[in-house]
Amino acid sequence: MKHPLERTIARQNKFLIKLFLLQLFISFLFFILFFSSSCNAATIAVSPASLYYEDVQRNTTIEDVITLFNPNNFSVEYQYINPSGIIVIAIENKSNNLDLISAFESVQIPIQITINESLQNGGYEDYLLFSFLPVGNENNVEITAGVGIKITFIVND
Repeated sequence: MKHPLERTIARQNKFLIKLFLLQLFISFLFFILFFSSSCNAATIAVSPASLYYEDVQRNTTIEDVITLFNPNNFSVEYQYINPSGIIVIAIENKSNNLDLISAFESVQIPIQITINESLQNGGYEDYLLFSFLPVGNENNVEITAGVGIKITFIVND
């Protein structure tokens, strides 16, 4: 008959072996899920971060330039939206709002902001939102990123 201490040590050894195998299995799953396919997250920068216009008149068009920077080592497709519709934003030479920025490149985008003629005198805020998606291998896990530019203007005419 075994001493009770020997049985306890044997149970502890079996438990440690099971724990080690469980950790090995979890590590294997982690490796398969996160390293078998590459993961691209699009980081992007927009300049300026905000636009401010004073004493604008209704039904006028303001022209400005926005710069998009792609510091990634892969190309990024971007699109823009203006969800509120307080002002109309047009980017020159765009029949659709999709375009591509190559790796480590920056693009200057001329924009036209048209102030709606139905606005009353006062201060308004609007946003121009950009969303970005990595372009490349279909096996990659692609994560969309986005950034917005705040547009503040004061209608006074």
